[in-house]
Amino acid sequence: METEFNTLLDQLPKDTRVSELVEGINMTGVGSNIRFQDISVEPEIENEFFIEQPIRIAALGEYHQFGSFISGLAALPRIITMHDFEVSNPQPSLDVLPELNLVLQTKTYRSKEATPEDETAPAGDAAATDANAGGN
Repeated sequence: METEFNTLLDQLPKDTRVSELVEGINMTGVGSNIRFQDISVEPEIENEFFIEQPIRIAALGEYHQFGSFISGLAALPRIITMHDFEVSNPQPSLDVLPELNLVLQTKTYRSKEATPEDETAPAGDAAATDANAGGN
């Protein structure tokens, strides 16, 4: 199970490359015909094995355009999860197709770089264990 976990962790990028990701989000929105009100890169959140990069998106568009946009985000090469999804209709009208507001919290992830201390400690322990095993 640990091997499988490490394999999955290795699939995370080593750096966030926020500008490339925001460009991908923007191009996906343009391709879906939505209009962005805001794309905010928020502070990173450090976890035990990885780092989250939250990005808040606010946009205007029609219901099916939002569906196309969300589908496009899922197809980006980076892992992106979607949270706190809110769609509202600020001016309800039965006469026309409404323009909706979308507010979406997304997160992308990167691996947490090991510090030199982290890399040497297990190797040192393994060498000591091997020496002890050979001595018995």
